[in-house]
Amino acid sequence: MTTQGDFDDSISPGIILTNNSKSPCTYHFYDNYWNGNGTAGANFDKPLRSLKVAPGVTAFASLLTTFKGRVQRGTLILAI
Repeated sequence: MTTQGDFDDSISPGIILTNNSKSPCTYHFYDNYWNGNGTAGANFDKPLRSLKVAPGVTAFASLLTTFKGRVQRGTLILAI
């Protein structure tokens, strides 16, 4: 699901993203496969949610307090 951002009531958990680029960016939130056992493999097969942010815009993405995962801009996973 792609959104333009959620309402930030300054109380609910989440993350604030700012797109400082000159083009729209989509940020994908990936929940971990494993949590609580000392390892945390990202589930890059299925994003929990996605958030499209226009250039020069700040947007809030609400998340559950139980979220353990990663946020990534775009879908390209670079090799290190």
